[in-house]
Amino acid sequence: MLADQFIEAAQTAPHSRAVDELARLTGRALGEGRLSDAEASAVFETLAARRRAFAAGGGFARPRAEKAAGARPWPARRSPRSPDRQASIERRRRQAASGALPPALAAQFTTGEIAALAVVARQFQRNQVCVLCVDAIAALAGVSRSTVKNAIRQARTLGLLEVRERRRPGWPSLTNVVKVASKEWLAWLRLGAGRVGVKKLTATDTVFLARGKSQVSGHGVESAKRREGGARGLRGGASGPNAKGGLVLLT
Repeated sequence: MLADQFIEAAQTAPHSRAVDELARLTGRALGEGRLSDAEASAVFETLAARRRAFAAGGGFARPRAEKAAGARPWPARRSPRSPDRQASIERRRRQAASGALPPALAAQFTTGEIAALAVVARQFQRNQVCVLCVDAIAALAGVSRSTVKNAIRQARTLGLLEVRERRRPGWPSLTNVVKVASKEWLAWLRLGAGRVGVKKLTATDTVFLARGKSQVSGHGVESAKRREGGARGLRGGASGPNAKGGLVLLT
């Protein structure tokens, strides 16, 4: 029967626009006499129940045009906030003062932007590429998402960074691939600016001569023998070390 077809279509309507179209067709069929009053009433009740299901969030998603006009089916994105603002300020200042950017380049950015670019530069030093998301860079630098975006956008405009987007049609996009493109910045990073290290010292071989004993270190044994042999020659008339080849103690 025609009424059963209308009721089945109303129960499976994918969105509110389809419900409105079924209501129009039901009224037309009622006016043409193809549906009785009782049958049309049953169809309208089914359509009303379907509308209530859409209002409560059930059923299928509404068309894109209705989504824009109505309320969002998902909660609005909340901006991430630091649980410890003072710790974020300290991280921001520490990253900005780490020396990851040459002074001439750092002068073109704010303190927060320098901190964000410092995180990118350190990741590039470790992995030759930075694939961190904006939220991760913001958390490490102690700044907001907007500051990170502004810093990367300005650095890209100045030719300091190379950004490659990884979009996937129909799927969430992957994080951008960021590389340092400036030759001046690359040379600065190769020098290891901002890294904390320890300078290696090489000890000098020395010979300590004291009354009644002699101490020789390293490969200076032969030179010590020659010097001590010469001292013996001056005192006893000999011209070198004794016949046994040992060292002569000065007294």
